[in-house]
Amino acid sequence: MNGFKMALGACAAMLVAGPAAAGTVELSDYYFVRPYVDAGGTTLDGIQENGATSDSRNIGSDYQSNVDLATGTIRIYQNTTGPNASGQALGVFGDTLNFTGGDGSLVDFAFDFDGIINAPAWDGNASSYLQYGVSATLYVFDASSEATYDNYTSIGGALISQSGFFNFAKPTTAAIDEYFARSLSGSVAVTGDQSFKVFASLGTFVSISNQPATVTMDFLHTGAIGVQAPSGVDYSSASGVFLTDTGAVPEPATWAVMILGFGLAGGTLRRRRAIVA
Repeated sequence: MNGFKMALGACAAMLVAGPAAAGTVELSDYYFVRPYVDAGGTTLDGIQENGATSDSRNIGSDYQSNVDLATGTIRIYQNTTGPNASGQALGVFGDTLNFTGGDGSLVDFAFDFDGIINAPAWDGNASSYLQYGVSATLYVFDASSEATYDNYTSIGGALISQSGFFNFAKPTTAAIDEYFARSLSGSVAVTGDQSFKVFASLGTFVSISNQPATVTMDFLHTGAIGVQAPSGVDYSSASGVFLTDTGAVPEPATWAVMILGFGLAGGTLRRRRAIVA
């Protein structure tokens, strides 16, 4: 169980801490991408602030993270094989959006993610553990906030603060091969010309003790952000590319149907030990 707690803590810590970036970053015109993978202590962290607008990190083909502001997507994958193995895959991005033409109208934000989770049955041995999970966040701040990649989940003052942690611990005595989908969403009112910082993340972790098992978390299907502004409200981004390569954005009624669909899909999961934090 100690190994699980360490993996759990590391997964959470990745969203609130990290190495300091070189140089001074202008926080009022801020954007970043952060692909991150860890395989048993071998870590690749691709944090770039006010620089690249897309990047990826891979450890072989078993650990992958790709983050792209132009498409608004985070794609991650990990394939961890025990005994005595653990790993993480994480993608995070943020951008500053400058809205014009707002008259108090609501702007809707949504972060949808889906993937396939494949895991064997727990062997039933009380001395072994098989733990894995998915985490995601969607945060929006006023642009004057000092929120950055390493503090946005803890700094306070968020206009939207949505997070989900889905933990599967010794879940079943039957093997699992399931589609998993969720959505995080919220709205903010835009009055006049106004700027916001938007952050999103998607992560997976696996921790296996002495059980000879392989767990695959395939979220290459994508975690995708969407912004729906009413007619007459436009925005630009600090990165210059945010959501410029995604095609049409769904109408508000479509968002509602999508979110309902994700909820229904999630409700069909056979596991009953999912915990949302």
